[in-house]
Amino acid sequence: AMSRTDWRDVDEFVEENLALLELEKSAEVEEASAYQKNSNLAALEAKGVCLRRMQLVAQNTGLYGRTMLHFARKTSPGEPDQPLPAVKFSSGDILVFICSTPRIQRDEREEEDEKGGGGG
Repeated sequence: AMSRTDWRDVDEFVEENLALLELEKSAEVEEASAYQKNSNLAALEAKGVCLRRMQLVAQNTGLYGRTMLHFARKTSPGEPDQPLPAVKFSSGDILVFICSTPRIQRDEREEEDEKGGGGG
């Protein structure tokens, strides 16, 4: 059986390791930020921290009602979806999506074309 002193040692060990993990996380975030500022998108994708030319291919509801988005490499019409390359994303990472043609703009243009107001 563990004595009270042993539990205090465990608590100290956990506190020290949590502090060290937080320091490690901060260093990784700083390193990633510096790398992103000094690299182009192709280099970032090769490192596994960026995905380019993606398209949303499916959306459904997952566990606990969370929205699940399924992406694939953007292809020409009629070509099969291509899988995305390996990445280093993990749970809790903050992701940034940059859309080259926002869906709202595409939908508005399609509605104008259907009404005959697009004109080309």
